Amino acid sequence: MNISPSAPSITPPLKKPDASRFIRGCLFPLIAALSTNPLWAQTPPLLKGVNLSHWLTYEGRQPISQRDMNMIKAHGFDHIRIPFNPHNLGWTLDRAKDLKPLPFERLDAAIRLGIEAGLNVIIDFHPEEALKQQIEEDPTVRRNFIAAWSQIARHYATWPEQRLAFEPLNEPQFWGSDNPEGWISLRADILKSIRKQDLKHLILLSGFHGGGVEGLLQTPPLEDPLILYTFHYYDPQLLTHLGATWEPYSSNVNSMFSGLRYPSDQNRDENILLNDSGHSHRYLVNLAIQDYEAQNWGYDRILKDIQRVSRWATDHRVSVICNEFGIARFAVEPKTRAAWLHDVSTALESQAMGWTVWDYADVFGISALLKDQRLTADGVEIPINGKPPYRAFIEEDLSALIKPIASVKTPAQKFEPQDQ
Repeated sequence: MNISPSAPSITPPLKKPDASRFIRGCLFPLIAALSTNPLWAQTPPLLKGVNLSHWLTYEGRQPISQRDMNMIKAHGFDHIRIPFNPHNLGWTLDRAKDLKPLPFERLDAAIRLGIEAGLNVIIDFHPEEALKQQIEEDPTVRRNFIAAWSQIARHYATWPEQRLAFEPLNEPQFWGSDNPEGWISLRADILKSIRKQDLKHLILLSGFHGGGVEGLLQTPPLEDPLILYTFHYYDPQLLTHLGATWEPYSSNVNSMFSGLRYPSDQNRDENILLNDSGHSHRYLVNLAIQDYEAQNWGYDRILKDIQRVSRWATDHRVSVICNEFGIARFAVEPKTRAAWLHDVSTALESQAMGWTVWDYADVFGISALLKDQRLTADGVEIPINGKPPYRAFIEEDLSALIKPIASVKTPAQKFEPQDQ
């Protein structure tokens, strides 16, 4: 059978935040301000944020307006992450011997929208996989990539370091090795290129192997006091990518059924709806669901993963943010999505880690369009007619992420950034 996403419930149009949201919006910035590191005190608080994907990446099908920025700020978020594909901005890195001056107009405008709404901004170099592979393997493209970051750093060197942070490369790969040496070499060159132009802005760096937990834990920190380490969290992927329409999920068991529940002890046979492929491969579906249930996915299981990262950060005296985590809207009910978002964000907050949910308006979106919309082939709502989009948050998702103060688990100890 064909699976269509459940219709999300939505909040009313933008309104002034109530007092409780204002208070909890101030809580974590207050904690962050307690840092004794004078350099770190000049960096932007990155505690509760949202990714603005599909705006300057992919087909650019989710344009963002000033109203979106204002709504994000008003509902308790303090930052945005702007992924950008260099090709979407008219940047050409491949095969040219010398990198030409880069046009910054679109990226400048995007950053200003966020800053004018009172949001802090991460700019995330987010190339397509083919270009990323060239950056990692082709000496000419790698040289141009490093030169591009020299131009970026020089261009933004005078922009306020309290509001803007750089993320040089989304999800470094280097899949061909079981050690981080390739990424260690590349990130050292990137850092050197940036620091020749800019000594003040915060830089976000992940581990290798796709920016996940395991890659970070195998990557040693750098000797730079203004680095925030990042990781992405999408476990278990049977749940978070159920029904995904891109490879490898579109040709594996994720494409065969819908209705998986979270926590896993809430899963029942009657919740599972098989499509035609699922009926043909019922044995594979059953094995995947049995494995999911055997791992006992719930808050405690997620917390164990986050605590591993927390111990790594403590051992190295650095700070860490999870700047991607999310669950697709395709094939799970809203209650399951909200429960998973709540538990991941709560686990991160319990370890004094900031977070940036993926994403705002697309496949994993925590908002929905209210009018002037159409569905794409993969079931995602996009704006039409060239009009500014008119969105509202999905109430279950917003409540799962922006929680009352009483529900936030206060960590026993807060570790400062790396001392220099």
